[in-house]
Amino acid sequence: MIPREAGWTFGDALAVFFSFPVTSLVIALFLALACEAWASRTAHARDAVAPLSAKSIHSLRAKYRFAHALLAAVGIVIIVWFVGEVVVRGYLVAVPEELSWVRFVAPIIGAALGLGAVLLQIVVSGSEAPEEPGTLVPRRTWASFSEPRDLIGALFVALVLLTTTIAAGMAASADRWGVSNSVELPVPNLAMVDPIRLPFFGWAYGIPVLVSAGILLLVVAALLQKNASRSFIRPETVMAERIARRQVATGGVRIATAALLLALAASWRVIAGAGSVSSLEISGENDGRPYEVIWRFAEFATAAGWGAPIAEVVALTLLLLVVIRYSRDVAWRRLSHDRALQYQAAR
Repeated sequence: MIPREAGWTFGDALAVFFSFPVTSLVIALFLALACEAWASRTAHARDAVAPLSAKSIHSLRAKYRFAHALLAAVGIVIIVWFVGEVVVRGYLVAVPEELSWVRFVAPIIGAALGLGAVLLQIVVSGSEAPEEPGTLVPRRTWASFSEPRDLIGALFVALVLLTTTIAAGMAASADRWGVSNSVELPVPNLAMVDPIRLPFFGWAYGIPVLVSAGILLLVVAALLQKNASRSFIRPETVMAERIARRQVATGGVRIATAALLLALAASWRVIAGAGSVSSLEISGENDGRPYEVIWRFAEFATAAGWGAPIAEVVALTLLLLVVIRYSRDVAWRRLSHDRALQYQAAR
């Protein structure tokens, strides 16, 4: 590292504070509770005026409750994995090099498997015929019950992950076995000194990430399409079912976005590690002074180091919101048409 003068600056303290991924969880928990408190206050500001029948409430529970519970469970599993991976890798067990790619792929695969279970449940429940035939409704597509901001956010994160993976893969170096999982930092004008080789987010990690991300996006697309296309129970429940389906779509997209963000944050932390090296000391050489190490992408690595905790906070906040909201029985309360519209707008 470049020697600093005695004493720490505020930026140094902030960098150390955010260097621990668990810090992101603490901040995300605070943000999620604040967001949920504000949303609940807005959503419960008005009273229902025409509740659904007991029969409709029972049908709604049977059709949507399990899917919502699965979404909450998926969020919990990914959060537990995030904390457990940090503790195990950082304090308990040295992860073998051949399994290092799991760190980046695990949240994406976990989200794909969890949302796949939700999709399977929707396929099973959606195969049931309506209890009462209703009026014709407009043709529904995968985007019918999805929030545009959630879809745009997920697409943006996927593009950033794709760009990061390609750029890092091109900047990485292959070892003697041809595995691209490191980067070489040369020492200028010193050909006799071997370059510094550091762990890096190369193709060895990037290719599994891109493949798993593609699988996750396909699962999400199928989930949104099946969630939108299945029939309604009866005309009385259409408004409440629209809310329930919007919640399923929102939860699925947010879980997928969070998983991609966690993989992106993990890659950024590895990239930032390469940018933190700026000097090399060789015993008995250069009168004890360090040699300067130059890497043309050091500025990008520094930016990635600051972006990683932000990505983690956003991802964990999304997951916590899913867990908090979908753990409660909110989709099948006795909602009137007016109350349903108010609730949907507040969310």
